Amino acid sequence: MKLVVSFYGMCLCVLDKRNSATASRATVLLLNGAAPPSTARRALVRPEMPYHHPLLFVPTRHADLARSTWSSLPTPEALVDTEGLLKGPHAAWSLAGLDLTLGRGKGVTLHQHYADDDLDNGRLPDPKTTSDSRAYVDWRRIPDLNRIAPGARLRAGYTKIGPRVLGMVRVANGELRGGAPKNADGNSAPWRFSDTFDQVITDRFEFHTELRGADLVATGYASGRKQSIRLRGGASTTVRLTVVHEATPFDVKADDAARLARPMVGGVAPAPDLPHYLAFYDAIEGRGVDRLNPPLRSGPGPDGPRRSIVTPNCPPALI
Repeated sequence: MKLVVSFYGMCLCVLDKRNSATASRATVLLLNGAAPPSTARRALVRPEMPYHHPLLFVPTRHADLARSTWSSLPTPEALVDTEGLLKGPHAAWSLAGLDLTLGRGKGVTLHQHYADDDLDNGRLPDPKTTSDSRAYVDWRRIPDLNRIAPGARLRAGYTKIGPRVLGMVRVANGELRGGAPKNADGNSAPWRFSDTFDQVITDRFEFHTELRGADLVATGYASGRKQSIRLRGGASTTVRLTVVHEATPFDVKADDAARLARPMVGGVAPAPDLPHYLAFYDAIEGRGVDRLNPPLRSGPGPDGPRRSIVTPNCPPALI
């Protein structure tokens, strides 16, 4: 069975043993937005964020609920699908506490839409229009922490499910692609992340892979018991899965209200936006990481440079 798995939200994609066009495997970490900020980042400590719900959506026509041991959630679309990612009826399952593996052992290829001679000193060309979806399929559209902070590496606390990682999706074979951004207005201009990375980005990515058999099997929940979702379809069927990892509108409003109620520190009011990239920077260590700030638009806005990550845009990153 063929799978196309799309990711949106606070997802950190870790590529093992990658080179210019391949990796031995990929692990998508679903970060805990409610985890306390890391004390290791002294230069800029991020405020707390609302809990993000890690949900896996499957089209109802492909979900065999009667033969699934993993309990689905009621009315999930109303919970987190604020960006209209889902088309048609879906069933959803929580990935909190679970480790889901897709595919077996061939390695992951990294889809490149642009040739090296099309690049401007390593930067991808800017899309001519926001409707040019092909301009975003290159995997290099996904903000890359290795380019943002050269030499950065993942902190030890992020290698397993725990206080900082709610769940994991491992992809053992297939192809990684960028995806057309849901927030085209927020991602159609270049963003400056650091002195080494500045370009138009995407807020989604996807894996094209194969599933042996018809079951999605996850481990790690309820004392190690395996949880399975039986999919409907034959070997040639393509099933599109969607992982959405964002906060509910209610949680965002409650967080905003709590933030505004806190006293100002040093005469500075709490920032109104969700500093997602500071959560990604919390996950890495290495030379220069402490000096990283939230990304800014490359060009000035009406009031000067603006932060890139504002409610409700939840971007991914990779390392």
